[in-house]
Amino acid sequence: MKTEFQPDIRVAIVEDIAELRRSLSELIGTAAGYCLCGAWPDAESALRGIPSTQPDVVLMDIELPGMDGVECVRRLKPMLPQARIMMLTVFGDQEPLFRALEAGASGYLIKKAPPERLLAAIRELHQGDSPMSPAVARFLVNWFQDRNATEAGATLPRVLPREPAAAVPDTYLTVREEEILKLIARGQRYKEIADGLGVSFDTVRTHVRNIFKKLHVNSKASAVRRYRALGNGDA
Repeated sequence: MKTEFQPDIRVAIVEDIAELRRSLSELIGTAAGYCLCGAWPDAESALRGIPSTQPDVVLMDIELPGMDGVECVRRLKPMLPQARIMMLTVFGDQEPLFRALEAGASGYLIKKAPPERLLAAIRELHQGDSPMSPAVARFLVNWFQDRNATEAGATLPRVLPREPAAAVPDTYLTVREEEILKLIARGQRYKEIADGLGVSFDTVRTHVRNIFKKLHVNSKASAVRRYRALGNGDA
């Protein structure tokens, strides 16, 4: 029986971390059934270069220096209406998740997903599905349940429940970490924080990772809530 020919899935990558960009490029470029269209380190160069490559799927980092990944999706989607866009993120934050889906993204994966899961997700996305990491999917389900309960006057646990303070012995943040957390609570993005403090985008991101680790959380919103719950009302 003759097997129907399936063309390779054409994939473009937008990722500012050079090491991760290289590893993703190698994975896509060497996997059977996939074709690497190119890899870009920021949104601005991606908007200039991606449209001419006509990818089927775009892997988009959500936190990019300069223009962020969500705005890049918003601008790229009209240029490539048939392309499917997968957001890649380190953390499952509520606000950028919804902004990304609203902008036109169709999938959402945590960056630590195994290579085989990433490849499978690309294929699922190409076939019309909307793959998401289990943590992200649970987050969405909990958010809608939380919202529905609020509208009904009931009370459900928060999307990311707080642990008892006694379970978190290492919650002392440095002065700089506290400063950054307060700016996050005011709604500032990493780029705005970096510009305001006179530090690099990567420095801010490193501080945020340390904050998450100390507070045992995985999103900016839950970090702010957790820190306030521990008696730090100014955050």
